[in-house]
Amino acid sequence: SKGAPLQERDIHGQGCLFFAIQSGQDKIISLLLDKKCPIEPIDLYEAAKKEDKTLDLLLTKKPSQKHLDQALLLAIEHFDTQAVFHLHQKGATFLHIQSGVTTLLLASKQGQNEIVKAIIQQLA
Repeated sequence: SKGAPLQERDIHGQGCLFFAIQSGQDKIISLLLDKKCPIEPIDLYEAAKKEDKTLDLLLTKKPSQKHLDQALLLAIEHFDTQAVFHLHQKGATFLHIQSGVTTLLLASKQGQNEIVKAIIQQLA
């Protein structure tokens, strides 16, 4: 038998990996990753919100740079400065553009001064 489809997501883009991360279920996270459950930007963002090793665990599976950068944009959208800097420290860049919106444009529009300063310093 094939088993359950690990890539299934709800209408918000949240799947079994997201919910395991959100609830801190390390054994389930490891099991899902071992079974090659896809890692999406929302999963990386959820992991970055935590102050534990969850993000490091996800990064061992080498998610794409695009997904890392999209996760950072999600963190900016949610005014989550801690997650922005956590993702940036782990390799996410400020270079992602989504629907014509850059990280700098979004952070500026939302008045997130600390993030704007970091982006400008990084891109200078």
